[in-house]
Amino acid sequence: MALAAVLIASSDLLPALEQRAAAAGETLRFSDAQPLEALEAITLHSPPLVVLERFFAATPRGAALINRIKADPGCAHAEIRVLSHTGDYSRVVKPSAPAAGAAPAAAAAPSAPAASSPAAAAPARP
Repeated sequence: MALAAVLIASSDLLPALEQRAAAAGETLRFSDAQPLEALEAITLHSPPLVVLERFFAATPRGAALINRIKADPGCAHAEIRVLSHTGDYSRVVKPSAPAAGAAPAAAAAPSAPAASSPAAAAPARP
């Protein structure tokens, strides 16, 4: 049987997240302390669904994991869901698809704020 989903949450929230995700088929569960192992399983098995508990998704490691999944062309088909273990929050993260010939967002240089107008250069006066 093919892998249906990968779930990632703190150990105490994994059972509730598994019920909320309601993935039909085999699921792999990873604690929030195992993001590298989860990423390895995602790239190896290419599940159609990756579910992250929202508390983990809001951490720097969670955000980095989401960005890595979105940046991997082999995972482009995977739906990334951010769910609350209580059921009061759900969001689908869309993969970022750069335009043809465009540089990836991570490779683009950060833009500096425009300071060409006098209003932008000087602070507002009361």
